[in-house]
Amino acid sequence: GIEESVNICYTHHMNIRTPKVKAILFDLDGTLINTIGDITAAVNGTLALADVKPIDEKTCMRYVGNGLKNTLRQALADANKSVSQDDFDRLLTTFFDLYRSKPVVVSHVYPGIETLLQKCVDSNLKLGILSNKENTLVNTIVQRLLGTFDFEFVRGVLEGKPLKPDPECVYEFATLTHVDASQILFVGDSEVDAKTALAATTRLALVGWGFKEAQELLQAGYGPVCNTIEELEAEVFE
Repeated sequence: GIEESVNICYTHHMNIRTPKVKAILFDLDGTLINTIGDITAAVNGTLALADVKPIDEKTCMRYVGNGLKNTLRQALADANKSVSQDDFDRLLTTFFDLYRSKPVVVSHVYPGIETLLQKCVDSNLKLGILSNKENTLVNTIVQRLLGTFDFEFVRGVLEGKPLKPDPECVYEFATLTHVDASQILFVGDSEVDAKTALAATTRLALVGWGFKEAQELLQAGYGPVCNTIEELEAEVFE
């Protein structure tokens, strides 16, 4: 009994590490969760209605990051398919309907993320999520796949709020958690995330397992790029 409880305390204590920051704001898609399969399925269901051939996941990865409206616009443009504004609006509604009806079929949390989040919780770090995807979808996906973690802030696109890389929502997170921007680590997988961190003057860590190639991010002058969960942990903890 006693020995066992000492053991438990000891292992729990091992999990507590000294953080370099006070809060972490994560991007969602390509950073915490691999959502590309479900996004691609919704895109292809929509493209079929416009008589456009389906795209593969690798192609779809190039289209995400700036909001779903831009994802669809890009897919149509690359297929040289021009549609009227009315038709585009109809297709966009379909796209949202398809995605909302099946947001988590193949989407899954990246390996190691849950362990990292638990270490962050144990170390009393404030956690948040900021995505350029529609707010309801973001909340549904987070609830289903990361619902056991206590995020102070889960935010997707809301009417009247600017998209990343505008820093407004980062400042909102800072105010909410009473943490100065310089004490926030912004973790993402794209140029958009890097620009957001620069605009908000937070610290930055990019992941190499997301929707943008690590090489591409480094060539654009953005970093550090963490290719493993251990490398990301090294950006979070002493």
